[in-house]
Amino acid sequence: MGLGLLFYNILNKRPSIRCKRCGLRYTIDYQECPHCSGLSDKDVVHLKRVIRRDRRASKKIGKVMLTAAAVLISVLLLVIM
Repeated sequence: MGLGLLFYNILNKRPSIRCKRCGLRYTIDYQECPHCSGLSDKDVVHLKRVIRRDRRASKKIGKVMLTAAAVLISVLLLVIM
């Protein structure tokens, strides 16, 4: 993501609301949550489980990338010196 897209997103950010049912955010353009409005309670529980799993996977990938960056920086510093 470039700086232009970052500034575009900051300038054009619309107000959002957190859904009380599923916990996801959606813009105020919608009358009801587009993520869970047509789902049963059982489906919402499954949606929350999927969201939790995806967040854990994202954290894991983030930790791996941070570790790889630290190792790469260490190797580069050893090569330079």
